Amino acid sequence: MSDYRIIAISLPFSCTDDQLYEFFQDCGEISEARLVYNRDTGKPRGFGFVTFTTEEAMNKALEKNGSTMDGRTLKIEKANSTNKERAPRTRTYNDDNKLIVSRLSWDTTTEGLSNAFSTFGEIEHCAVLTDRNTGKSRGVGIVKFTTPEAAKAALEQMNGTMLDGRTIGVRECTPDNGERKPRAPRQSQPAAEKNSHMTFDEEPKKEEEKPAEEKPAEEKPAEEPKEEEKEEEEKPAEEEKKEKKEKKEKKEKKEKKEKKEKKEKKDKKDKKDKKDKKEKEEKEEEEEYSYYTAGDVWVGTWNVNGCFSEKEIEMWLGRDGDSPYSLYVVGLQEMVPLNPLTVLFNIHVKTTQKKWLDAIQSILEEKVGCSFNCIASQTLTGISLFLLSPSTSPHSFSNVQATFVPTGFYGLLGNKGGIGISLTIDHTRVHIICSHLPPHKQGMGERECAFHKIWNTYSSQSKHLYCENDITLWMGDLNYRLDVDEKPSALASTIQSDYTALIPQDQLVKLRNSGGAFSDFHEGRIEFPPTYKYKKGGSQFNWKRTPAWCDRILCRGDCVVSSYACVSETTCSDHKPVMAVVELQLKEFDEEKKKEAKEKIEKKILQTEEGNVCVSMSTRRIQFGVVRVGTPHHQHVVLKNEGEANVYFHVAGELAASPARGLVLPGNSVDVDLAFCISPREARWRRRWGCAQRCGEVTVEVVGETPQTVEWEAAWEAPCPLVALAKGLFTRKGWILLECVAVYLLLECLDA
Repeated sequence: MSDYRIIAISLPFSCTDDQLYEFFQDCGEISEARLVYNRDTGKPRGFGFVTFTTEEAMNKALEKNGSTMDGRTLKIEKANSTNKERAPRTRTYNDDNKLIVSRLSWDTTTEGLSNAFSTFGEIEHCAVLTDRNTGKSRGVGIVKFTTPEAAKAALEQMNGTMLDGRTIGVRECTPDNGERKPRAPRQSQPAAEKNSHMTFDEEPKKEEEKPAEEKPAEEKPAEEPKEEEKEEEEKPAEEEKKEKKEKKEKKEKKEKKEKKEKKEKKDKKDKKDKKDKKEKEEKEEEEEYSYYTAGDVWVGTWNVNGCFSEKEIEMWLGRDGDSPYSLYVVGLQEMVPLNPLTVLFNIHVKTTQKKWLDAIQSILEEKVGCSFNCIASQTLTGISLFLLSPSTSPHSFSNVQATFVPTGFYGLLGNKGGIGISLTIDHTRVHIICSHLPPHKQGMGERECAFHKIWNTYSSQSKHLYCENDITLWMGDLNYRLDVDEKPSALASTIQSDYTALIPQDQLVKLRNSGGAFSDFHEGRIEFPPTYKYKKGGSQFNWKRTPAWCDRILCRGDCVVSSYACVSETTCSDHKPVMAVVELQLKEFDEEKKKEAKEKIEKKILQTEEGNVCVSMSTRRIQFGVVRVGTPHHQHVVLKNEGEANVYFHVAGELAASPARGLVLPGNSVDVDLAFCISPREARWRRRWGCAQRCGEVTVEVVGETPQTVEWEAAWEAPCPLVALAKGLFTRKGWILLECVAVYLLLECLDA
């Protein structure tokens, strides 16, 4: 009876014998289906054999060549080939339709990769390659389109773009012009030649032993070869014993790791349950002594294009006799002309900031009829943010903190970036950010990266961490444009008749609806014409650019935008100023009830404080590795209370700790986040002295126990090779001149 057997190659490593049987059972009756396993590791080798009872069933199975199984393309061949001489192997690629995507983020999934490339055409196959042992991403993916045109378009537009916070690389899957040189046929041994007609299921026939020729007695083998043969027989036994020992150790190590992971998972769940219960009790207690009041905040943003006009500032800040708001927030962009002198050396920045602050304060006092106090102000080159409150405001302002995040020219220059000021109004934490994001219609990826950098850096540098109940106001020249294909002049009639018809084409509206940047912010209803781009000295659009709502005010949290408008009468800038009135829900406390609730909680905590203090730390040394200048990097230290008493801890040192202090209940643990960030200025200063690394200690103080230390070490990346070469070739004066020229050329290319 003939044996109708096929071999299936490139099977998924997760495939089993049953799955292989089910894959081919529709072809006909199967007598056997089995995978081939590695005898050392016991894992599948990626191919298997299927034996059919009829030739017709085998032919049907061969027709499945090129089909897919769990995302992998199978190669199916006849296993009982009788070709004596095997043809040279050649490897071809399904050339024009397939792309390789490299440098993927570890968080990128197959679905996310498919969504990113689906805009260019229909995708036949998409997968993110994973490690077969750990299941984690290898940072590489494959996208196969149904047409070469779609693959070509994706290659041109996606190469070098941002995906999940990383710049990806895209290339064709056609090395060496789509083919490889065929391998030379293997030189067969004489024994192999005799057995070249064998099938896969046959075993090589043993050669008939020829009778040995008679040899003289003096040529008989000596005793030494017998000892060598004995040693050779002992070697496989020793190797087999060693392999068994290694397998046993590997198995024990794996079981130990699984047991540890299971315990950590259980401890993490218990910790989360206890934390949720504690937060729930605190929240219930807080509701008993808290209530809310309304607070009106005036918010304004304006890209002034380096101009200053007191008359137009008066038009922007409101009318005479207006009742004062609780707080005035004024944000400016391009407060000074963005030329090399101001960008590199901040010339005239401080004097211009003072001139604007004095003008705003005097105009508000004149219009409202009361004195104003400047709560906070911050400037980053041309970006400024002022917070002013009238003396008659019923609210209290405390815990004011300001920071800035430059994003221009690799994060070194402040022509683009953001300013953040956080403060507590009564008992509510409010975060205010003013930003100037990268320009141009095609700069969506750069704007999203700048948004995340500003938000993440601001959050990490803030002493008061962001909570879901906090309120955030974000304003500025966000530079989002309209996604329209028409020429700017063709939109004139639409803007004059009904400009609201263009709002669905706004990039920011689309981005928020799709879950991108600013997705959890809300905005007032836009009932004013585009704020950009106008001819200076008038209110006529400059039709060289497509009009857009570049200047925006967005909110997040328990607040409502009651009014949202722009001032069309201003003419000194190519942008129109925007203003909004935001009603905040501010939390107030009944101090007597709060005191009673606090005593109740403290009494409950102190009831468990009996026993010895015993705290363990997960590590005594942390390595940040090579970090990026200007970007915070995080490591974690776990403090576990192994005693019977409550533990109060405090973390002190050069690193930013979160939480820096707190209480750990018996049996619980706390994850302390330690953040390291080297500023560009400090990195440059240390580089002059030949230093590109830092180290130090963080002290963990525990009440009732000796302080413990955690050593840390970090290094940072070397500068751009071109910059390093220029610094080596030029003197300090020559380097400053080169910087001025480079920034001037850069700013000429950027849109204000």
